[in-house]
Amino acid sequence: EVLEGLQPHLDLKELVIKGFPGVRFPSWLASSFLPKLQTIHICNCRSTRLPALGQLPFLKYLVIAGVTEVTQLSSEFTGFGQPKGFPALEDLLLEDMPNLSEWIFDVADQLFPQLTELGLIKCPQLKKLPPIPSTLRTLWISETGLESLPELQNNSCPSSPTSLYINDCPNLTSLRVGLLAYRPTALKSLTIAHCEGLVSLPEECFRPLISLRSLHIYECPCLVPWTALEGGLLPTSIEDIRLNSCTPLASVLLNGLSYLPHL
Repeated sequence: EVLEGLQPHLDLKELVIKGFPGVRFPSWLASSFLPKLQTIHICNCRSTRLPALGQLPFLKYLVIAGVTEVTQLSSEFTGFGQPKGFPALEDLLLEDMPNLSEWIFDVADQLFPQLTELGLIKCPQLKKLPPIPSTLRTLWISETGLESLPELQNNSCPSSPTSLYINDCPNLTSLRVGLLAYRPTALKSLTIAHCEGLVSLPEECFRPLISLRSLHIYECPCLVPWTALEGGLLPTSIEDIRLNSCTPLASVLLNGLSYLPHL
């Protein structure tokens, strides 16, 4: 009741809500009441539903962490009937949401048209993400239940992202579908770690990633290419490769590699 009774200034640009024990967030947390809001942190709250933030017109930075009772993200969060949810959002972090199991979306929706950074950490029940926009530059996925990497919106502009980090995703078994299957030509840094169930790489392995400079693979003992290719499985752009506890892959990847500054 105390939080609901507040009347934030219309020019408010940053909002932090921590430890809120209520079941529902205040009704004023919407675009009509906070039209200039740019940054929101929602941390360690008990609510079972997130507020409708998707139509805040100038929201650029959103962190949702430790909201442990939320089980679903839907159009209520992104904006009912609005095809472009979060029109200005650039940086999104979802962290420590152990019960989040479903992100409902329409493939026709163009969510996050300005998004450049996306982090998904400690969401062990979440199995699928909505398609990501071509603006994305950094994707960080750790301790999450994803069964495949996200698709690209409209299957277009396969240049993004430039940095991809995948860590401790036990349900991930193949990279032959999703983001890497689009051969993102701008990808410069790729890290895959502690994915012990991962067994297959994209077709032609990493060779189509023509901008790839840094490749780190740790603790992926079952990961092997589908086939060895004449000329090797790595692009000529590679400068730094680090392999640990993935012996079958290492022996094939390094075959035919003639120049490498850092190994």
